[in-house]
Amino acid sequence: MTRALRRLPMALALAAAFVALPAAADDDPVGELRRQGNDAMQRLNYSEAIELYGKALALAPNDAALHYNLGRAYQAREDYSAALRSFEAFTKLASPELRGKVQGLDVLVEDLKKRVVTLVLRCSAVVDPVRILLESRVIATSCSPVGAPVTVNLPRAGASLELKLEAERYAAASRRVAAPSGGTVDVTFDLLPKATSGILRIKTNPAGAEVWIDGGSYGNGGEVALQRGSHTVVAKRDQYEDATVRVVVEAEQTKDVPITLQSSTPVTKKWWFWTALGVVVAGAATVTTVVILNTEKDPTPGTVDPGIIPAPFFRF
Repeated sequence: MTRALRRLPMALALAAAFVALPAAADDDPVGELRRQGNDAMQRLNYSEAIELYGKALALAPNDAALHYNLGRAYQAREDYSAALRSFEAFTKLASPELRGKVQGLDVLVEDLKKRVVTLVLRCSAVVDPVRILLESRVIATSCSPVGAPVTVNLPRAGASLELKLEAERYAAASRRVAAPSGGTVDVTFDLLPKATSGILRIKTNPAGAEVWIDGGSYGNGGEVALQRGSHTVVAKRDQYEDATVRVVVEAEQTKDVPITLQSSTPVTKKWWFWTALGVVVAGAATVTTVVILNTEKDPTPGTVDPGIIPAPFFRF
């Protein structure tokens, strides 16, 4: 079943629950844009509805009903951060009488908050323009040490988000952060001039190891901008030995840094330990012989069909 078909029952239920709230004053052309937007919602054409409501709000930015209808359209498109902003605007602008026409708004808002995370974006210096991207989508065009909150969709509970910063005068930088459902996360970019810095493209095996550079945490690595010179990179992960490498960063250069971590699993839990056990039966006594290999080797495919294991026959 396609994603579009899976979403259809939800979309139909949403359209049925949709309330085409009237504005306090319905003049042209705002009233006509509202009517067209409402028609688009009934036809499940949410992109068209968003466009029409947006045009109407450009003419009547304090129209609470338009904010509510726009929030419903965003919700149907699964743009939960935009829906939340629209419903919060509605709550702020609507009269008590108008708010009373919307049942369950508080429950809806609380549910949306669980589907988003707020990123507080900071940079070590004021930079404008800049592009801060989340999954190839620009979420900010300026940055400063003060910090600016940006609310974005959360793909799933406990997901990690990768953000990238691009600026003309500064080296590109990336950050990967854990994003708690409905929470707030500080994301700070240390800006380094391109003329005095370079990029390390760090990739760990296995993936997902925590990367530390010169004693500071850099999440799960990725592309990291550093001042030119020598740096110490350490990769850490549970059940693996820490892996340390020394690298030299050159100005305006990008260097790949692959790091492989060695497993620290106890010897008794390795696959080759138990396959190396041999059992010899002699009379009433059982003697167990243990053979431990010096080096771990990858298993190689054999020619015996699965489930058919030849073994010596013992007559007791």
